[in-house]
Amino acid sequence: MNKVVYYIEHLRYYMKFFRSISFAAVVMAMSLSSCMDNSLPSISINPGNGNGNGEGSKYITLGSVTKSNNYTFTVKATTKVELEINGSKVASASTYNGSMPKDKDIKIKAVCKSAGYENITIEKTVALDANGKVITLDIPKLATRTATITAANAKETANAKGRVDISNSAANKNFAYKGTTDATLTLTSAALSGIANDVNLGIDIENASTANIAQKNEDTEEYFDIMTIKSTTNGTALGEASKLTITNASFEPGMIFKCSSDNKEVKVAKDSKLELELNALKSYTLSCQARVQFMDSTDSQLIHDAFLVVPIGNKEIGFTTKAGFECDYTSNEFINKYLTAKFGTYTNEAKNTVTIVNPKDKANVPYKVYQSKYHYKVSFGTMELNVYVWGPYRLEVDTEHAEKYVTEK
Repeated sequence: MNKVVYYIEHLRYYMKFFRSISFAAVVMAMSLSSCMDNSLPSISINPGNGNGNGEGSKYITLGSVTKSNNYTFTVKATTKVELEINGSKVASASTYNGSMPKDKDIKIKAVCKSAGYENITIEKTVALDANGKVITLDIPKLATRTATITAANAKETANAKGRVDISNSAANKNFAYKGTTDATLTLTSAALSGIANDVNLGIDIENASTANIAQKNEDTEEYFDIMTIKSTTNGTALGEASKLTITNASFEPGMIFKCSSDNKEVKVAKDSKLELELNALKSYTLSCQARVQFMDSTDSQLIHDAFLVVPIGNKEIGFTTKAGFECDYTSNEFINKYLTAKFGTYTNEAKNTVTIVNPKDKANVPYKVYQSKYHYKVSFGTMELNVYVWGPYRLEVDTEHAEKYVTEK
């Protein structure tokens, strides 16, 4: 048997015998064979790309992976407020970013003293059941340039025409909402009879805070404030009940409202119009009915990605989840106002962190985020909407496939 045949036969034998081990080990065994001869060509094997973590593997072994027990949140106010969180003063600003253990309640107290805004104290409870909640505090801005008429002139018009109409000024029709709000109070001579002639009469519409809405994922039926009807004469009695007509495109058929003038339910029938009765000239609050019913929930994969170029050491790495609500129907300002107060403003950039100990090499570390999504049926009178609310997330870091980062040449 010549040398070439001899070595080939031995090579077949060794490959068959060591089938269960790596080819690299076979070559090493052959190199130690006393039968080998330098006349054979050398065989070079590139280190494998398997799942092992030894020399030449594309994967590396990570150290500990520590997930945060906190959720982040943001408080956004219309203007600067003195802000307390769970009894401690945290900021004098319009925006505050914080974090707390997940599933805890955030008890917010905000005091507004900004010029041009209502001097109010807002107290609101928010369940931190989703990372990155954006909590909006709507501070009502005070109307200016209200159109007025003296009671003497109003009486003169009412005597001549049987009534006088007092309306909000053109400058303030888009003050509370982007959609135009027209408000008209109709007064007769009898209604004006007890008012002194030098009194200035006027009305205006301002926004109203939804601070009374608890931000919790729960079944409920409640009324939320949408606007305040302000009068230039606060507490002046009318000689008879008088009609206040308010129109706004967000008054949709089937929606139910209450006014603090008498707390009677009023349903919108047509023409985006509400008609209310007032017995005095003062401030009133108009509220809308909302009913929330939980339907079901899903837990779906939100992200399948990798933390890129994780450096050597003990590194805190950021990632994002979602928070707030999503709804296909977004054209109604009153509905948006409620859903924002109830479930929080939508964001897909809710920030959180994970700490990864990487002892050896820069690496790309695969991860997945799963997040709960709640389905609610929210009704405004006879209007029913499907609303989807983002809930808790679950982070999975694939420590078995942390891939060594290789710089391309």
